[in-house]
Amino acid sequence: MRVMPDSALAILYKLHKVDSALHGIRMRANALDAGKEDSEKLKAYMKETDSIRAAAKSASTKARDFESKTEETKEKKARFEEKLFSGELTNAREVENVQKEVAMLGDILETIAANAKEHAQGLPELKKKAKECEDEISVLQKMIVKKRQIAVAAHERLKAEYQVQVKLRPGASSLVPPALLNQYENIRKHHGDSAMAVITEEQTCGACGMHVPEKAKVLVNADRLAACEACRRILFAPVPDA
Repeated sequence: MRVMPDSALAILYKLHKVDSALHGIRMRANALDAGKEDSEKLKAYMKETDSIRAAAKSASTKARDFESKTEETKEKKARFEEKLFSGELTNAREVENVQKEVAMLGDILETIAANAKEHAQGLPELKKKAKECEDEISVLQKMIVKKRQIAVAAHERLKAEYQVQVKLRPGASSLVPPALLNQYENIRKHHGDSAMAVITEEQTCGACGMHVPEKAKVLVNADRLAACEACRRILFAPVPDA
């Protein structure tokens, strides 16, 4: 069963192919992977590893503080030692006081060293875990950037395809009889995508899969309007070049 290429339904089908192409392009554009899921994954991972990364940062800062305090105390102790052995002190009490300062600073250095050593015990492993977290974050960030770049390029191509089809639509719709075009547009508006459906080789509606009764096929063959009993789309059996 095939209708003539110049029949009203064949002409309508040409408009349907343009609209189907437009709908397909919109669907492809909406399906572009711009890294949204990866962004959510990154957000969750950063939240999950925030305590590890913050702890490593804090521990590194504390380690630098130990180093800074050690250098500061050493310099202070060295100044007192220089004063002590320079010969400028002649008063016994002054000498005794400086000796006490040197001894006290020595004790402070030992305390700092002990605390720094204790602090450093878990630092390498903590820094290793934090580094692994940062590396994973970097991988996800690069993946998101790459996907966004690909999506932008694909979107530009789809936009160009869309404009081609948009330009074809006025000419295709102008050939359809007004009453049929009005009905077609109402059905298309209802479904939001397609207003026509091809009768498949299995004799079913190409849109919803509902069986097409013989009477509907007879109507289509006679170039008369027939709608799917389930989805109400206009049925059509296209010629090869329709």
